[in-house]
Amino acid sequence: YLAWVAHAVRLAVGEREFHLVGFSFGGAVAAGVSALLASNGRAPTRLSLLSPAGFGPPAGRSIALEKVKGIDPADARVLREATARNLG
Repeated sequence: YLAWVAHAVRLAVGEREFHLVGFSFGGAVAAGVSALLASNGRAPTRLSLLSPAGFGPPAGRSIALEKVKGIDPADARVLREATARNLG
């Protein structure tokens, strides 16, 4: 899959400089594609990973997250507060 995406990027950008961005699992994909492109001399000018995921469970640490099950989805205040606590 990464090789296929890297090939598509090369076709789309040609010889121009380009920036590569990935969000969540797309961050893992963007990192892998960037490494493939760099190995062929076509690294992006800039690589931005936004909230990257998909690298496996954290090694040597645990993150206790507050669950928000059983609340009314319309209660935005409770969701905002739980999100704020989970993000630290």
